[in-house]
Amino acid sequence: GFSLTNGNSNVTVAGNISATNNAVSIDAGTGGYTQNNFDISAGTGPITIVANTVAIAANTGGDTLTTSGMLTLKPKTAGQAMSVAGASAFDISTAELTSISTGATGPIVIGDTASTGVLTIGAAVNLSGKTLTLNAGSITDTGTQTITAQNVTLNSNGQIGTSTANGIDIAATNLSVNTTGNANAFVRTAAPVNLGVGATPGASLGSGVLHLSATGAVTQSGAITAGGLALTGTGGAYTLGNAGNAITNLAANTGSVDYRQAGALTVATVAGVAGVTTTGSTRIETTGATANLTLNNAVTSSATGDAVILKAGSVNAAGVSTGGQLINTVGAGGIVASSGRYLAYSGDPGATTEGVAGYAKRYNADATFVPAGTTSTFVYRVAPTLSVTAVAGNKVYDTVAPTLTFNTTGLIDGDTVGAALTGALTRTGGKNVLGGDAITIGSLAGQMGYGVSYTSANYSITPVNIASVTGITAADKAQDGTTAATLSTGNAAFNGKLGTDVLTVATATGAF
Repeated sequence: GFSLTNGNSNVTVAGNISATNNAVSIDAGTGGYTQNNFDISAGTGPITIVANTVAIAANTGGDTLTTSGMLTLKPKTAGQAMSVAGASAFDISTAELTSISTGATGPIVIGDTASTGVLTIGAAVNLSGKTLTLNAGSITDTGTQTITAQNVTLNSNGQIGTSTANGIDIAATNLSVNTTGNANAFVRTAAPVNLGVGATPGASLGSGVLHLSATGAVTQSGAITAGGLALTGTGGAYTLGNAGNAITNLAANTGSVDYRQAGALTVATVAGVAGVTTTGSTRIETTGATANLTLNNAVTSSATGDAVILKAGSVNAAGVSTGGQLINTVGAGGIVASSGRYLAYSGDPGATTEGVAGYAKRYNADATFVPAGTTSTFVYRVAPTLSVTAVAGNKVYDTVAPTLTFNTTGLIDGDTVGAALTGALTRTGGKNVLGGDAITIGSLAGQMGYGVSYTSANYSITPVNIASVTGITAADKAQDGTTAATLSTGNAAFNGKLGTDVLTVATATGAF
């Protein structure tokens, strides 16, 4: 390998340096580094250049700094201002980038993790297919200057970008954005991008805010940790479901959002973006057992179908009413699905702040349950049991079926019997009332997810009295010294017979 430490004096490379798969390190301190059209080749070894000013002449062969290892260019002074295609003393110009990118096939790092100076992007940076890491005290640009690379990592000890209107523009397959000191980051991308570069997180900002503006698909392989996350961009399609996501506040104004995390989450105002508004579908979910989902600003979607899906404490099974709850502090306009429906999943209506009107309810269901139809629905894990007790009774036999009634206990959340129960009490007909047989009443079923605990009862029907029987006649006879009589019962009539009931005389006796 090759290592040169030259105090704080200038270093000029005026001849080729070759190290066979070993490190090359040149440290000019606060001095300048100049490479006059010569090659440094390290094979698989890393190359590190440290100086407060850098001037690298283009090599006609394009092999100025050749390594498949890491190439690092950084100033000695932590507060040194830096630029890429800009005007700082420590500047990597467009021409130098072109010269460097041919031979440097491994990761390219500009700046140091301890840097406190500002890094300015002065023109478009084209490192297509490369892995680029920018380390600085803060990162800004002049106008709209797109950084193009396969993988881009932005590490800053201060803010990245200056505002929602002036973010750092990225065209990369994979992106990582990290700040220290709870600083904010404003990043924009027009191409589909994945948050996460190798083992680095998708974004790590402490309690700072990440404002990400995209016009294409955004996925993630690395977690996002931030105090706030604002997702914007016409046509942006954000699918952010990494298990390590941990933000406090979420806001969006974009195409579609699918965001999940284990911890509690609040829909709020972040970086000037109020609530979540999408033209496509919105899905926001807290998976943790005790994680609430709170709406301090509205969630609105103009999509059709299941336009808005909100889930709190989704890891809990049906029947577990405690744990994560949905809390809508906005009120009537807190959940709006103007062209479709919303589905809101929570634990218990007694602990949930619904705030809206015109929805159906379903109990004893977990977060995987999807109600049929097109009606907006609150789906609750709570499993209420409706106790139904049939009312016993009796009556005298007639042709009118008895009216069967019941009493209930266990209704919740203002539900009515008609909404919670289906069917009607029934009894088994055709009983022999002469023996006073008990007639059992029952058969009601729960709906809306209510369980039914049923207590049956008996309804007794007693015989009706026949007031009198007429029409029985005795045949005339000659006096024969006896009282025997022959009776005819064929024309017997029963005073008090009901309807089409058929009554006959079983026995009749008479005497002269």
